[in-house]
Amino acid sequence: FKLKITVEDLGQQLVDCEAEVRGEVVNMMDEQLQETKQWYESRIDSLKEQITSMQSSPGKSQRNEVDLLERIEECENEMQRMGEDHKDELSKMALAQRRLVQQHESELRAERQRGERLQQDLGASRHQYTELKASHDNILANLESMKARQETEDAAAKENPDEPSS
Repeated sequence: FKLKITVEDLGQQLVDCEAEVRGEVVNMMDEQLQETKQWYESRIDSLKEQITSMQSSPGKSQRNEVDLLERIEECENEMQRMGEDHKDELSKMALAQRRLVQQHESELRAERQRGERLQQDLGASRHQYTELKASHDNILANLESMKARQETEDAAAKENPDEPSS
């Protein structure tokens, strides 16, 4: 019974620890994604400001505007790619977590079955021990009875040496 409780407790602790670690990893990835997103957004804002300031000088600004628009598009594409990578990573982690949980549940079931078998074996051993002890006590009682009878016969033979013993 104690083995079963211990196995269940350890299994639950393992699942809880894994969930906690995975949660921390997700939080860290979210933070990194947010930081990168903020950087790109500030870069986009900066480029937009440059575009606005360059719109006041028409010749050079047209070429710079195209360049800046390309940079903005690159930043937006990078942000989109990073968001997709983040989603993919989260999906992979969720799948890995499900697999680990299934594996640990399987191991936990096996340990529970093992604990149940051990409890059954223990019960059988206790029953066998009880039977052996009763048999041992019976043999000792018979031996004591035989010793007492032999001593009685020996004492009777000493008192009456002429009578044959039974």
